[in-house]
Parts: sequence; structure tokens; C-alpha cells
Amino acid sequence: MEKRGWYSCQILFSFFLILVGIFVIVNAVQFSMPLIESGDATYLDAPGFSPILCGTLLVILSSYVAYGSWKRGGTVRYFFSAEMIAALKSNEALTVYKVFALMFLYGFVLLPHLPYWLSTILFMLAFMITFKYFTWKAVVVSIATSLSLYYVFGTLFSVALP
Repeated sequence: MEKRGWYSCQILFSFFLILVGIFVIVNAVQFSMPLIESGDATYLDAPGFSPILCGTLLVILSSYVAYGSWKRGGTVRYFFSAEMIAALKSNEALTVYKVFALMFLYGFVLLPHLPYWLSTILFMLAFMITFKYFTWKAVVVSIATSLSLYYVFGTLFSVALP
């Protein structure tokens, strides 16, 4: 794939991530403001403080990637060109699509309906199957990682896991 098309894809994806960051910030503010207004929280200990920081960082870093890609020759003019469509169908782009689909499955399907440890094991196994690294060692690593994360954060650190 031509580099200019790849840089144009990076600009497009950066715009998408900027929108996601703004969405996170807006939702975090909407979630925190009633608590702040009622005096149950301050700006620094409100439950939306960390998501606001993460959303802000996502917007800043995505803007940086978009600017760098633009400086290297990417343009918005290529968004609907044959070159852009080819870039969006490339192997690199397909890998990104797979990762986001798996993350969506984990965050919006598995975690809300299954225990944390089970959804994490299933997510890791699906990830390994998707990228053709499914072996018995992968199963052991998935189970060991999920259960150790559950133990460390849920028991040792007393963090409430979903």
C-alpha cells in the first residue's frame, strides 16, 4: 500500500478516536456533575475524573497522530478515493478491525453478562483463536492470567471487579 494512503487512514482513524475521546469526556462529566453539585464529591474524587483524563489524553494523542500523518502526506482528500478504500481493506486495517471487534465483544457482551474471570478467559481465547495462536499452552496462559488478575485485584487490592 502506498504510504500516502496509509497516512490518510491514520488521519481517518485519529478522527474516530477523537470522537470516542469526546464521547468519554462528555459521559464522564454527565455522570459526575450530579455528585459534585450535591456535595457528595469534588472534581478530583468524582467517579468521572479518571475517564475525563483518559478521554483528554486520547483526544490529545489522536490529534498528534493526525497531525503527524498529515505532515507525512496524508490528506482528508483521499478519504473516499480508491486508494483509501484499498488502504481500509489492507491486512493492517483488517487486524485493527479484529482487535476492535474483540474489545467490543469483551466490554459490551461478555463483561456485563458473565463473571469477570470467565469473560476474561473467553476474551483471551477468542483473541488467540482470531490470530491463529490457539494451543494448549494458550489455554493455560489464558486461565492462569485471568485467575491471577482476579486474585490480585479482587482479593489482594480489594478492587471491585465487574
